[in-house]
Amino acid sequence: MRTIYQALLREQKKKMKNDNELCCVYQIRNTLDGKKYIGSTKDLNTRYAESADGYIKDLNRNGHHNKPLQRAWNKYGQDSFVLEILVHCYDDVDALENEQFFLDYYSLHDAWNRVYNIAKIAGR
Repeated sequence: MRTIYQALLREQKKKMKNDNELCCVYQIRNTLDGKKYIGSTKDLNTRYAESADGYIKDLNRNGHHNKPLQRAWNKYGQDSFVLEILVHCYDDVDALENEQFFLDYYSLHDAWNRVYNIAKIAGR
């Protein structure tokens, strides 16, 4: 299993323009209650970085566009959240399609509605 994953990751890196880019669907998960924010990006390293315009910077400045996630971040603190990659993607179109899959999945299979996402359409 691990060998297959490593082979897929190597193949993904070959298709990327820059080895530092990481196109994927990710979740920012609250470790205390399991609630999550689902997102996609063509470059996770930039999206989640503390520098540049990353999510950590936005959340720490109380400036993230998703208010439920921001309120939880303010209440529980950065140490209560983890970033997890759900799936690696080939490009931004593939990422949006996969993000929509996860949004649909959690809206149907999570009776407690433990998703911070407000928009139910990926990319909005």
